[in-house]
Parts: sequence; structure tokens; C-alpha cells
Amino acid sequence: MREQDFEPFVTMLDDVASLLNHGKTLSSGHKLMFFRALSRHSLGDVQAGFDGHVKDPQRGRFMPVPADILSQIEGLAADDGRPARQKD
Repeated sequence: MREQDFEPFVTMLDDVASLLNHGKTLSSGHKLMFFRALSRHSLGDVQAGFDGHVKDPQRGRFMPVPADILSQIEGLAADDGRPARQKD
């Protein structure tokens, strides 16, 4: 994500927090830390990560931490439809 993605990201994070955190929002510092942790990914990938988390029958009942979203993003990348690379 780029610096200009911060506001849309915060809106997305606030929406997830409202849904899964009983309406409680995160502090500004927590939002910035979340953004920094996910910043190497595109806003679209982060959105897909949040979507995947919310849809998860087990984890989706709880507010995610950055590692939960990273796990979702990495899972999506691993399941991109390409044949798996064989290990030697």
C-alpha cells in the first residue's frame, strides 16, 4: 500500500472493527501499526485478506491482528490456480 491508501485502509479497518469488535474502534497508533504491518501488499490484496478473515468460520468471529490478514493474503497467493511447484 502507498501513503494515499491510508484513509481507505483505515475506513476498511474501522468497518471490520465495528463488525467484529462490538463497535469498538482501534486507537490511531494501532491503526498505524496495522497499516505498516500490511504495507508491502496492495490495498486490493489487503481487502481480500480482510474478506477472507471475515468469512472464516472459526477466526472470523474475532477481531484480526495483522498476522491473521497476512496469513489470508499468503493463502490466497498460494491458491492462485497455478500448478504447484515441485520440490526437488
